[in-house]
Amino acid sequence: MKNLSYLLVCAVLIVAACSDDDSNQNTAIKKNALSMIVPNANGSGNVLLLKDGTLANPKSGIADFNSRTAGGKLLLSYKSLGTTDGILNIAVTSYAKADDSTFTVDPVPNIDGEIYAKSFSGTYFAYDKDSTNASTGSVQFSFEAQTGNSTTYHYDFTPEEGSAISGAGKFVVNENTIAFSNNEDDNFILPVGDFEISWSTDMLYLWKVGENGEFFSYALKRE
Repeated sequence: MKNLSYLLVCAVLIVAACSDDDSNQNTAIKKNALSMIVPNANGSGNVLLLKDGTLANPKSGIADFNSRTAGGKLLLSYKSLGTTDGILNIAVTSYAKADDSTFTVDPVPNIDGEIYAKSFSGTYFAYDKDSTNASTGSVQFSFEAQTGNSTTYHYDFTPEEGSAISGAGKFVVNENTIAFSNNEDDNFILPVGDFEISWSTDMLYLWKVGENGEFFSYALKRE
């Protein structure tokens, strides 16, 4: 009988230990994490892109988060609250603006073979700090199979204002950037130049800060 009681106590302790170690409810506070505000690929509000490539949704702690401008950087401390559809839910315990910080994803994502001959859809966001022009809307990208150092992608943009546009352009994937060329930039929509890359769980984020403070970003989910 004593042995049975001992086994029952051990079983209870094991269950309790497993509950406390639930990876979806990590109560430890992670401090001083640099993040960047990016649009959600589903077109609803913002999410945070952390330096390790994790996408995070601040459930609390940042007032009016979804109305903040994409491209802004925040240094924050947070608790993990589990994940929803591959996005980490967090409770922010403190944060500060860090717009002067350089944001890159570390480690560098390896996207060889992850985008070639694949299609993506999501949202784009661009703004010009000098003229306060902003452009948002939905976008679809399809990348052709790799045939050499430069290959082709096709695009369909549906701006919130104006007419939909379609076309094609050239791109080159480097170690941690993707370079777009052969595009006209009159619409302030088409990607031109070198974009930083974040790739994680079928989510592709591309962003660039221009010479005059312009910010361009694409939040895409692989179809």
